[in-house]
Amino acid sequence: MQRAGRCLSLRACASRQECSPGTLIIEDPTAGWTYTRAWWTSDDISDAAPDPRSRDQAYHTAIQTGKVPDWDKWLWQEYLNPSTGTAHLLRVWRGYSLKAVFKDKFPKTAVVFTWSAVVLFERIKDRPAGQ
Repeated sequence: MQRAGRCLSLRACASRQECSPGTLIIEDPTAGWTYTRAWWTSDDISDAAPDPRSRDQAYHTAIQTGKVPDWDKWLWQEYLNPSTGTAHLLRVWRGYSLKAVFKDKFPKTAVVFTWSAVVLFERIKDRPAGQ
């Protein structure tokens, strides 16, 4: 992410907040471990995103069927994917801890959650054998 110019310090993010509150994305990239990443985008994701309201049920279904929720696929492709995403990485470990910081310092910033582990699992599962 550093080489791609997609890392951002909290100080730099704060200066960008003056122009646009944007969205803080809290990503859970694992299936069971307890670490999260934090990303920021100047976009207001809630206006463009697939409906995230049924995510809890979608995650339960994803675990049982292996079908990735549209919300997580969309967030991965548009914002988190190392090749095509546009969000800036703020924190690699304990990203969830930035939720409180943003709510305190940047109350207009939306906070959304995604479980990218299901997206990555689907990509691995669909690979041809031997790759």
